[in-house]
Amino acid sequence: MTEMQSRQYVAHRQLITIKRNLPQAIVLSMLAAILVTAADYVLFSSVDAFYWLLALLITSAFRGLYPVKVVRDEMSVDEVNSASRVVLLSAALGGIVWGASAFFLFDSSSSSDALFLMLVLAGVCSAGLMCYAIWPASFAAFAGGVAGVGTLAMFARTPTLGYVALILAVVYIALLMMTAVRVRKAYLANLRLRLKNRDLQSQLSEQDERLEHLQTGVSKNLSFIDIAKLWSWETDASLKMTHLSHGFQKFTGLPLDCVLGHPLEKLFLEHPHSVNYRLAELYKRMAARQTLSEFEILIKRLDGSLITISINGEACFDPHRRFLGYRGTARDITNQKAQLRKLEFEASHDSLTRLINRRTFLSVLENSLTKLDGRFVPFLLAFIDLERLNIVNDTAGHMAGDEFLAGLSQQLLAFQTEHVRIARIGGDEFGLVVAGQSEDEAVILVHSVLETIRGHRFSHDGRNYAVGAFAGLVYVADNSVDAYSLMQQANQACHKARESRDGMHKRLHSMAEGRGTEGDAHSVQRMFDALDNQRFVLSYQPVAANDGSVAHFEVLLAQLTGDGASYSSGQFIPAIERFGAMGQFDRWVIEESFRQYSTFAARFPEAGLFINLSGSNLDDASLFDFIREKLAAYSVPRERVCFEITETSAVSDAEKAALLIKGLRSGGCRFALDDFGTGMASLNYLKLFPVDYVKIDGSFVRGLKDSVVDQAVLKTIADLSQALEFEIIAESVEDLQLLPLLREFGVSYFQGYGVARPQLLDDWVKDTGSPVDAMKVAG
Repeated sequence: MTEMQSRQYVAHRQLITIKRNLPQAIVLSMLAAILVTAADYVLFSSVDAFYWLLALLITSAFRGLYPVKVVRDEMSVDEVNSASRVVLLSAALGGIVWGASAFFLFDSSSSSDALFLMLVLAGVCSAGLMCYAIWPASFAAFAGGVAGVGTLAMFARTPTLGYVALILAVVYIALLMMTAVRVRKAYLANLRLRLKNRDLQSQLSEQDERLEHLQTGVSKNLSFIDIAKLWSWETDASLKMTHLSHGFQKFTGLPLDCVLGHPLEKLFLEHPHSVNYRLAELYKRMAARQTLSEFEILIKRLDGSLITISINGEACFDPHRRFLGYRGTARDITNQKAQLRKLEFEASHDSLTRLINRRTFLSVLENSLTKLDGRFVPFLLAFIDLERLNIVNDTAGHMAGDEFLAGLSQQLLAFQTEHVRIARIGGDEFGLVVAGQSEDEAVILVHSVLETIRGHRFSHDGRNYAVGAFAGLVYVADNSVDAYSLMQQANQACHKARESRDGMHKRLHSMAEGRGTEGDAHSVQRMFDALDNQRFVLSYQPVAANDGSVAHFEVLLAQLTGDGASYSSGQFIPAIERFGAMGQFDRWVIEESFRQYSTFAARFPEAGLFINLSGSNLDDASLFDFIREKLAAYSVPRERVCFEITETSAVSDAEKAALLIKGLRSGGCRFALDDFGTGMASLNYLKLFPVDYVKIDGSFVRGLKDSVVDQAVLKTIADLSQALEFEIIAESVEDLQLLPLLREFGVSYFQGYGVARPQLLDDWVKDTGSPVDAMKVAG
């Protein structure tokens, strides 16, 4: 609803309220007028007051009948404006007639009579507040007429009395106007709540209709699947097959007569590793006459292949409770299970190299830190960093670089065993966990892996390419440290490996190392010094929509230098997070963003704010209360605020992340998942996290033109965005020539240096042009 529509809505509701309240007020005022006129006649035998009473009756009839006749629940803008003017005019006219009573009633020189009349007029003004308070302008018109004309009448009696009446009228009307203003504020607040409630009800109704439509479609599809892949079965009391519908023969290839009359083991054959358990469980349930619900088992087809079926069945009894056998249905779920296995594989493996991804590698590492049977098994963790892969990408193209990694990964898979797990944990980074071997044997294995990587050759356009490799090793002799600290130590060892002759550096983990390095401590101290000395500012980077307009701004933490320039503090954030000190900085960014919102909204009234939250704050129970308090303190519209956390943070503690996201979204804010697609999260997590936006990591954007893998990933996420109703934001858009391709893949918003660089809010406010004009040219 626009501001003009909002004003029209308020004016219309004021007219409706006045229409409801005015008749009662007029009836009471007429009774008061009749009593006062009768008293005047008894005391002074004057008939002039009856003329005034007749004029008041005519005026009041018009005041009361006009809104009743004209004001309706449905009115056009012109009708509302016209009715408002007439109601305002009639209020002033009614006040003037009431004020004129001072010329006709108690027309004597007695001060007591004049004082009584002033009290009557004061009561009339108070009564007018009952129907006109929700529209202070109409009350001012009515009370002004009463006080103005009444004061003139008092001046006509005696100047002294007029001055007294004037002073009392000003003070009294001012007090009543203050009351009217407070009433109007409360009324407008109530209207806003009603409007919001109406919008919410409308949205809920639309969602219910959409959900009903989806459920109908799903039901139809499931019905079709069930009809196509469902068959019925029955057994006798000895659990021999007595009935099978023709669907069984269609999907298994087994003739019915070779199964009917035989016990279940003729039909149900399990995988060798689980046959005893599953068949034993099935017979156990049937022997206990239990109901079978979605019990999964394998059936061997005539060609020897296996299909997975889901069995439902109930035990049947005669009237004397004698067991007669089982009756039920079975459904082929082979395709669903295959799809599930495929999704599980994609969730746990890197799409290019087919090695396990970072998230799964973290799970392997955490499992390795767990004591088995009360005994911890030492293991070796290795980080391997490739060198010169960027030369392959820059010279032969990113697709060639992907082919190089895919071929190399096939050779690395030869090292993988039950005790050796290899993962791709970054663009050119690999991880190994070696267990079940001595320290020396594990080091020799890592050395062999390095030699394999260095010896791998890739030919492209007549040229051969090779890369170097360095390895950082951490031998874990106890489980006194967590997986993230170990990965940090291995990464640090990998940097040290560049200085060694054989490209390897080994360290033994210690608890002190798990808490961060000395350099980290200095970085954190510098950041806190900057916070204490107010050297932090916020920079704003636009997030552009398809048409080139600014849809949102991401708020970034920047630090001032001595000459007043600013630079990003992002390089210090990891150190702060490792020390668990990010909460104070997050709170500063949140409050400062909200404090600047009024200035921001004045420049960009339609744009929203994206605010980053650290993953280390997911378990901070007071964070949500802090956000809610600051939203109210600075009057920031919740729907304009979107919080974002990285995919890595969300997945590392999915349960807490889901609770935080749902809590903030239920409070009216929006949520975004940042750096998505970096290999840590399963696509299934998008169902767990009800986000409004997914920000695609820049690694999938920069090489989109040349990488079919990146295009496939982006297309998959785009398909999910339609089903789960989130919008896609492409990060690191540095080449505007990518915009048509990104739009083709369903990207709605764009962010990066090619669109616009971050600036301080004052710089954006001074800028008279659009910060993303370049997009309109490129688009």
